[in-house]
Amino acid sequence: MSDPTVHCHQVLPAGSWQSASDLVVLRHDQRRLQRCRLETASGLGFRVEMPEPVTAQHGDALPLSNGQLVEVIAADEDLVAVRGDLKRLAWHIGRHGAACQTAPERLLMPRNAALERSLAALGATLEQVCEPFCPDCDDCDAPHAQAAPAGRRHVHVHVAHLADADDDDEMPEVPAANA
Repeated sequence: MSDPTVHCHQVLPAGSWQSASDLVVLRHDQRRLQRCRLETASGLGFRVEMPEPVTAQHGDALPLSNGQLVEVIAADEDLVAVRGDLKRLAWHIGRHGAACQTAPERLLMPRNAALERSLAALGATLEQVCEPFCPDCDDCDAPHAQAAPAGRRHVHVHVAHLADADDDDEMPEVPAANA
């Protein structure tokens, strides 16, 4: 149910807002926003029109022109947990230009068979996992990291991110699908 008049022009940082009425679940690559259409878990379609690219983090909110606030949730992704000499392994991952989320006991990175073989050759222990990926923030406080607050539903919605369309006719609807 898209409303072409509903739009968003900013991202509110986590902790600076209260009481979202809906949510949108996005993968890491989908949270880089400028011009796209998104759809909330309840099916409301809206247009994102940022003056410049902005990366929305888990827990941020998107204020809509209709007065609603939509919470951004980091989606589960197929990743690799990397354990071992983390400083050395993080340097190796970065040298290959791969995104990496750091934590005291492990690194998380997107699946990459060639890089995984290289890390294993350096002595890394690798484990395939499916969880939120937040390499742009210090600590991804995503849905799996803690129990959802009372009254909150745990929903997985996958939304496509559309790039660089100049007008509404070229920006098709982005359907949401529960996983």
